[in-house]
Amino acid sequence: MTLVFLAYPVVLAQPNWADIAHGALAPSVSFDQMRLALVVALIGTTITPYQQFFQQSAVVEKGVGPPHYADERVDAYSGAIVGNVIWLFVIVAAAAALRPQRIFDISSAAHAARALEPLAGPAASVLFAMGLLGASLLAAAVVPLATAFSVSEAFGFSKGFGLDYRRASMFYGLLTVLIAFGALVALVPSIPIVALLVDIQMLNGFLLPIVLGFILILAGDRRLMGGLTNSPLQAMLGWMTLVGVSVAAVLLAAQAFAG
Repeated sequence: MTLVFLAYPVVLAQPNWADIAHGALAPSVSFDQMRLALVVALIGTTITPYQQFFQQSAVVEKGVGPPHYADERVDAYSGAIVGNVIWLFVIVAAAAALRPQRIFDISSAAHAARALEPLAGPAASVLFAMGLLGASLLAAAVVPLATAFSVSEAFGFSKGFGLDYRRASMFYGLLTVLIAFGALVALVPSIPIVALLVDIQMLNGFLLPIVLGFILILAGDRRLMGGLTNSPLQAMLGWMTLVGVSVAAVLLAAQAFAG
Protein backbone atom coordinates (compact mmCIF):
# COMPACT_ATOMS: atom_id res chain seq x y z
CA MET A 1 0.00 0.00 0.00
CA THR A 2 2.90 2.34 0.70
CA LEU A 3 4.18 1.82 -2.85
CA VAL A 4 1.09 3.65 -4.09
CA PHE A 5 2.82 6.92 -3.19
CA LEU A 6 5.43 6.19 -5.86
CA ALA A 7 2.68 6.96 -8.38
CA TYR A 8 3.00 10.68 -7.67
CA PRO A 9 6.47 11.16 -9.21
CA VAL A 10 5.17 9.78 -12.52
CA VAL A 11 1.87 11.65 -12.58
CA LEU A 12 1.38 13.04 -16.09
CA ALA A 13 -0.02 16.43 -15.06
CA GLN A 14 2.77 18.29 -16.91
CA PRO A 15 3.77 20.75 -14.17
CA ASN A 16 5.87 23.81 -14.99
CA TRP A 17 9.20 22.88 -13.40
CA ALA A 18 10.63 26.37 -13.87
CA ASP A 19 7.81 27.78 -11.74
CA ILE A 20 8.30 25.01 -9.19
CA ALA A 21 12.04 25.75 -8.91
CA HIS A 22 11.35 29.47 -8.55
CA GLY A 23 8.69 28.87 -5.91
CA ALA A 24 10.96 26.53 -3.95
CA LEU A 25 14.10 28.68 -4.08
CA ALA A 26 12.47 32.12 -3.92
CA PRO A 27 9.10 31.61 -2.24
CA SER A 28 6.69 34.48 -1.79
CA VAL A 29 6.44 35.55 1.84
CA SER A 30 3.01 36.32 3.26
CA PHE A 31 1.86 36.91 6.82
CA ASP A 32 -1.74 36.15 5.94
CA GLN A 33 -3.29 34.10 8.75
CA MET A 34 -4.32 31.21 6.50
CA ARG A 35 -0.86 30.93 4.96
CA LEU A 36 0.83 31.11 8.34
CA ALA A 37 -1.51 28.38 9.59
CA LEU A 38 -0.55 26.15 6.67
CA VAL A 39 3.16 26.87 7.21
CA VAL A 40 2.89 25.87 10.88
CA ALA A 41 0.84 22.77 9.94
CA LEU A 42 3.32 21.79 7.21
CA ILE A 43 6.26 22.04 9.60
CA GLY A 44 4.26 20.23 12.27
CA THR A 45 3.53 17.30 9.97
CA THR A 46 7.10 17.16 8.61
CA ILE A 47 8.95 17.26 11.94
CA THR A 48 6.22 15.87 14.15
CA PRO A 49 6.97 15.76 17.89
CA TYR A 50 5.66 12.19 18.16
CA GLN A 51 8.16 11.03 15.52
CA GLN A 52 11.04 12.19 17.68
CA PHE A 53 9.75 10.24 20.68
CA PHE A 54 9.01 7.20 18.54
CA GLN A 55 12.43 7.26 16.86
CA GLN A 56 14.42 7.08 20.09
CA SER A 57 12.03 4.57 21.68
CA ALA A 58 12.22 2.34 18.59
CA VAL A 59 16.03 2.39 18.72
CA VAL A 60 15.90 1.23 22.33
CA GLU A 61 13.20 -1.34 21.54
CA LYS A 62 15.34 -2.84 18.77
CA GLY A 63 18.36 -3.01 21.06
CA VAL A 64 20.55 -0.93 18.74
CA GLY A 65 23.97 -0.41 20.33
CA PRO A 66 26.87 1.95 19.52
CA PRO A 67 28.40 -0.38 16.88
CA HIS A 68 25.21 0.00 14.80
CA TYR A 69 24.58 3.75 15.24
CA ALA A 70 25.98 4.45 11.76
CA ASP A 71 23.44 2.06 10.19
CA GLU A 72 20.68 3.68 12.25
CA ARG A 73 21.68 7.11 10.96
CA VAL A 74 21.55 5.85 7.35
CA ASP A 75 18.09 4.45 8.08
CA ALA A 76 16.86 7.74 9.57
CA TYR A 77 18.42 10.02 6.95
CA SER A 78 17.31 7.94 3.95
CA GLY A 79 13.79 7.65 5.35
CA ALA A 80 13.56 11.41 5.86
CA ILE A 81 14.92 12.18 2.38
CA VAL A 82 12.74 9.67 0.51
CA GLY A 83 9.65 10.66 2.48
CA ASN A 84 10.09 14.37 1.79
CA VAL A 85 10.87 13.82 -1.90
CA ILE A 86 7.65 11.82 -2.23
CA TRP A 87 5.65 14.57 -0.51
CA LEU A 88 7.24 17.16 -2.79
CA PHE A 89 5.78 15.25 -5.73
CA VAL A 90 2.42 14.94 -3.95
CA ILE A 91 2.27 18.73 -3.57
CA VAL A 92 3.40 19.33 -7.16
CA ALA A 93 0.96 16.78 -8.60
CA ALA A 94 -1.93 18.18 -6.56
CA ALA A 95 -1.20 21.76 -7.64
CA ALA A 96 -0.71 20.82 -11.31
CA ALA A 97 -3.87 18.72 -11.47
CA LEU A 98 -6.24 20.67 -9.22
CA ARG A 99 -5.47 24.31 -9.98
CA PRO A 100 -6.58 24.09 -13.64
CA GLN A 101 -9.87 22.68 -12.32
CA ARG A 102 -10.19 25.68 -9.95
CA ILE A 103 -10.09 23.37 -6.93
CA PHE A 104 -8.33 25.35 -4.20
CA ASP A 105 -10.08 24.07 -1.09
CA ILE A 106 -9.36 20.37 -0.46
CA SER A 107 -12.21 19.43 1.83
CA SER A 108 -12.41 15.69 1.19
CA ALA A 109 -10.37 12.67 0.14
CA ALA A 110 -12.29 12.66 -3.15
CA HIS A 111 -10.87 16.10 -3.99
CA ALA A 112 -7.33 14.99 -3.15
CA ALA A 113 -7.69 11.84 -5.26
CA ARG A 114 -8.22 13.93 -8.39
CA ALA A 115 -4.49 14.74 -8.36
CA LEU A 116 -3.93 11.16 -9.59
CA GLU A 117 -6.44 11.36 -12.44
CA PRO A 118 -3.79 12.24 -15.08
CA LEU A 119 -2.11 8.91 -14.31
CA ALA A 120 -4.90 6.61 -13.20
CA GLY A 121 -8.01 8.07 -14.81
CA PRO A 122 -11.21 6.59 -13.34
CA ALA A 123 -9.11 4.39 -11.01
CA ALA A 124 -7.65 7.47 -9.27
CA SER A 125 -10.02 7.15 -6.32
CA VAL A 126 -9.14 3.47 -5.80
CA LEU A 127 -5.41 4.19 -6.06
CA PHE A 128 -5.64 7.09 -3.63
CA ALA A 129 -7.80 5.05 -1.24
CA MET A 130 -5.16 2.31 -1.14
CA GLY A 131 -2.43 4.81 -0.30
CA LEU A 132 -4.60 6.54 2.27
CA LEU A 133 -5.43 3.21 3.92
CA GLY A 134 -1.74 2.31 4.11
CA ALA A 135 -0.80 5.70 5.60
CA SER A 136 -3.71 5.50 8.04
CA LEU A 137 -2.80 2.01 9.26
CA LEU A 138 0.78 3.16 9.78
CA ALA A 139 -0.29 6.29 11.67
CA ALA A 140 -2.87 4.36 13.70
CA ALA A 141 -0.05 2.14 14.98
CA VAL A 142 2.84 4.60 15.29
CA VAL A 143 1.14 7.59 16.97
CA PRO A 144 -0.45 5.62 19.86
CA LEU A 145 2.75 3.60 20.18
CA ALA A 146 4.88 6.75 20.48
CA THR A 147 2.50 8.04 23.17
CA ALA A 148 2.53 4.74 25.06
CA PHE A 149 6.33 4.66 24.95
CA SER A 150 6.62 8.27 26.17
CA VAL A 151 4.09 7.98 29.00
CA SER A 152 5.61 4.68 30.17
CA GLU A 153 9.11 6.18 30.17
CA ALA A 154 7.94 9.33 31.99
CA PHE A 155 6.22 7.41 34.80
CA GLY A 156 8.59 4.46 34.98
CA PHE A 157 6.18 1.80 33.73
CA SER A 158 7.52 -1.35 32.12
CA LYS A 159 7.25 -1.12 28.34
CA GLY A 160 8.10 -2.87 25.09
CA PHE A 161 6.85 -5.71 22.95
CA GLY A 162 9.41 -8.04 24.46
CA LEU A 163 7.21 -8.13 27.58
CA ASP A 164 3.86 -9.83 27.95
CA TYR A 165 0.69 -8.05 29.07
CA ARG A 166 1.11 -8.94 32.76
CA ARG A 167 4.56 -7.35 32.94
CA ALA A 168 3.68 -4.25 30.88
CA SER A 169 -0.06 -3.85 31.51
CA MET A 170 0.01 -0.02 31.56
CA PHE A 171 1.94 0.12 28.28
CA TYR A 172 -0.39 -2.29 26.45
CA GLY A 173 -3.51 -0.83 28.09
CA LEU A 174 -2.67 2.73 27.04
CA LEU A 175 -1.79 1.59 23.51
CA THR A 176 -5.13 -0.24 23.20
CA VAL A 177 -7.18 2.68 24.54
CA LEU A 178 -5.50 5.16 22.18
CA ILE A 179 -6.06 2.95 19.11
CA ALA A 180 -9.71 2.43 20.06
CA PHE A 181 -10.23 6.16 20.67
CA GLY A 182 -8.69 7.05 17.30
CA ALA A 183 -10.92 4.51 15.54
CA LEU A 184 -14.04 5.91 17.22
CA VAL A 185 -13.18 9.49 16.23
CA ALA A 186 -12.53 8.41 12.63
CA LEU A 187 -15.94 6.71 12.47
CA VAL A 188 -17.92 9.82 13.49
CA PRO A 189 -19.60 10.77 10.19
CA SER A 190 -19.99 14.51 10.78
CA ILE A 191 -16.33 15.27 11.57
CA PRO A 192 -14.58 17.28 8.80
CA ILE A 193 -11.59 14.99 8.43
CA VAL A 194 -9.37 17.27 6.30
CA ALA A 195 -9.90 20.28 8.57
CA LEU A 196 -9.25 18.08 11.61
CA LEU A 197 -6.00 16.82 10.10
CA VAL A 198 -4.79 20.38 9.43
CA ASP A 199 -5.71 21.47 12.98
CA ILE A 200 -3.84 18.49 14.46
CA GLN A 201 -0.74 19.31 12.44
CA MET A 202 -0.98 22.95 13.56
CA LEU A 203 -1.00 21.69 17.15
CA ASN A 204 2.11 19.65 16.33
CA GLY A 205 3.69 22.82 14.97
CA PHE A 206 3.03 24.63 18.25
CA LEU A 207 4.39 21.72 20.31
CA LEU A 208 7.49 21.25 18.14
CA PRO A 209 9.58 24.16 19.55
CA ILE A 210 9.16 22.80 23.08
CA VAL A 211 10.07 19.22 22.20
CA LEU A 212 12.84 20.15 19.74
CA GLY A 213 14.33 22.69 22.14
CA PHE A 214 14.85 20.12 24.89
CA ILE A 215 16.17 17.55 22.40
CA LEU A 216 18.75 20.05 21.07
CA ILE A 217 19.85 20.91 24.60
CA LEU A 218 20.25 17.23 25.48
CA ALA A 219 21.96 16.44 22.16
CA GLY A 220 24.51 19.20 22.80
CA ASP A 221 25.32 18.14 26.38
CA ARG A 222 28.75 16.52 26.28
CA ARG A 223 28.39 15.17 29.84
CA LEU A 224 25.35 13.20 28.69
CA MET A 225 26.26 12.38 25.09
CA GLY A 226 30.04 12.00 25.27
CA GLY A 227 31.41 11.92 21.74
CA LEU A 228 27.92 11.65 20.20
CA THR A 229 26.92 15.29 20.61
CA ASN A 230 25.49 17.14 17.63
CA SER A 231 28.06 18.47 15.18
CA PRO A 232 28.17 22.27 14.68
CA LEU A 233 26.25 21.86 11.40
CA GLN A 234 23.58 19.67 13.02
CA ALA A 235 23.23 22.11 15.91
CA MET A 236 22.95 25.10 13.55
CA LEU A 237 20.29 23.39 11.39
CA GLY A 238 18.38 22.32 14.49
CA TRP A 239 18.34 25.77 16.11
CA MET A 240 17.47 27.45 12.79
CA THR A 241 14.51 25.09 12.46
CA LEU A 242 13.49 25.85 16.05
CA VAL A 243 13.65 29.61 15.49
CA GLY A 244 11.76 29.39 12.18
CA VAL A 245 8.83 27.37 13.48
CA SER A 246 8.73 29.44 16.70
CA VAL A 247 8.45 32.70 14.74
CA ALA A 248 5.68 31.28 12.54
CA ALA A 249 3.78 29.93 15.58
CA VAL A 250 4.09 33.21 17.51
CA LEU A 251 2.91 35.27 14.53
CA LEU A 252 -0.03 32.93 13.99
CA ALA A 253 -0.99 33.02 17.68
CA ALA A 254 -0.72 36.83 17.72
CA GLN A 255 -3.00 37.12 14.68
CA ALA A 256 -5.51 34.71 16.19
CA PHE A 257 -5.67 36.64 19.48
CA ALA A 258 -5.84 39.99 17.66
CA GLY A 259 -8.69 38.70 15.53
